[in-house]
Amino acid sequence: VGDKIEPLTLNDQHGNEHSVDSSIRLVIFSRTKDGSDVVKGGLRGWNDDSLAEHDIVNVGDIHTIPSAIRRGFVIPAMRKGSSPILLDQEGDLTSRFPADKDAATLIFVDDLRIERLLFTTSFMEVRKHVEAVAEAKADEDEPSGKSIPPDGGALD
Repeated sequence: VGDKIEPLTLNDQHGNEHSVDSSIRLVIFSRTKDGSDVVKGGLRGWNDDSLAEHDIVNVGDIHTIPSAIRRGFVIPAMRKGSSPILLDQEGDLTSRFPADKDAATLIFVDDLRIERLLFTTSFMEVRKHVEAVAEAKADEDEPSGKSIPPDGGALD
């Protein structure tokens, strides 16, 4: 907490370029399959537009997955999801991101300065914090606005 993360640019699972820059408020990060599953559950119902609109990014470090498996199975499976996953395929750009073995990491930032860290194994906790960040952004943009995921917040 208090450290700054460096701005970075990564491609998502569709090959589209995204930036983690000073506009981002929440970085949702995973380095393991278990952490990724927590993130996936927490972001169900959110898509590219709704995450980007609220200055939230989902980043995955997948460099430990063998290249052939990554290209042949993992990334194609990720393409079925509705929200972008910024992929660090070399592990260099996110090497300093904090992570806990089987958890998702929520990195709350202001102008890239880490304000708070949360490690969680609960997809409901991920969802709660994503919604809180989205609501705070909506309140900032429109004092009377409320923000919910496009599906109304329902869980499958």
